[in-house]
Amino acid sequence: EIMWEMLGRFFTAHQEWAFDYSRELLPVVCNFAAKAPQEFVTRAEGQYLEATLDVINRLLNDDNVAEYDAQYGCLFAHVVLQCLPDGIDDYVEPLIGMALARLTKSQKVALRVQCVEVVAMAFWYNPVLTARILVDNQFLDEFLQVWNALWDSFSRFDDKKIVLLSITKLLSAPIGEYPEAFQAILPSLLDGMFQMCVSLVEQIDKLEARREELGMDGDDFVFDEDIDWAQEAGVEDDDDAPDLQQIRYLEHLREEYKGYEDMIHGGDDAPEFVEDNGANFPINGIHDFEFVVHGMAAFFENQPEAATHLVRALQNNPTELLDELARRAEAEKAKDAEETMRTMERQKNLMTPEARAEFEAAQAYNAAQ
Repeated sequence: EIMWEMLGRFFTAHQEWAFDYSRELLPVVCNFAAKAPQEFVTRAEGQYLEATLDVINRLLNDDNVAEYDAQYGCLFAHVVLQCLPDGIDDYVEPLIGMALARLTKSQKVALRVQCVEVVAMAFWYNPVLTARILVDNQFLDEFLQVWNALWDSFSRFDDKKIVLLSITKLLSAPIGEYPEAFQAILPSLLDGMFQMCVSLVEQIDKLEARREELGMDGDDFVFDEDIDWAQEAGVEDDDDAPDLQQIRYLEHLREEYKGYEDMIHGGDDAPEFVEDNGANFPINGIHDFEFVVHGMAAFFENQPEAATHLVRALQNNPTELLDELARRAEAEKAKDAEETMRTMERQKNLMTPEARAEFEAAQAYNAAQ
């Protein structure tokens, strides 16, 4: 109860005097919505949902809000569309309307991409409802024009993930439920999704090559108590050892990050996206390639005729690409599992003997269940 009261105070503060603290409010609201979605919608007669929508409205509809700050309005819309359960259908159209209205006024690529991604997340929430809203309000042509114009600007990993998940989600609904005008553009959307998969594969390979070039692969920079960093650096005081290692690590990280940014965005002309927003969105935990592969498999299983017809209309047969994505998805899951094990071992090494014994007992119990 106290925590919900605090959330209400955060909203009040944002409305009255802390409008510039949208970044600090975002992860708090996302955390509440993700962990207690039903309660977020219904508690106190829906005041928390209404307060979130008010934040979105002020960030997107106020022309005095800088375009960089307006991106947070799009991210708050992600909270609503990603975290909350079925039952918020009435809010989808206003969210799409606000995003597209700000899109027509925005001058910078970053905000335009974020506005388009609000519509993409609406597809994630309810693809058929979103398609009908776009068609019924005559938004579809405008949306497609901007979508195509901005295609190369979906440059970050998160941007590509949103595109892949939202288009794949379209295949989860019966194709016949979409308006005819929307059915007609499904082949082009699917073509775009597979092109994005190819782009993401290339981007990942470039980043991994960059990491190897910088010596950032594996556990090279994990603190190792067996290495005498102070002696290696000619420092007598062992208390300085962790700081020396951290400095080296940060220097490599800075070099890697600069190379990564130049590689992704092309140098000084990079769009100014909101980064490190602190919010843990539900889609963060989804493996994008695995989602695409399973989504296509389910599409063929549940709608074989529609799937066959749609794939025939594509520019290229995606079979080989899907096989490659499946292979990469398995490799990614194995890598994540290995990293999880390494992290757990590091944590165990920092525990007292008693705590470690309790931890291992809990692991054994969970494995036996």
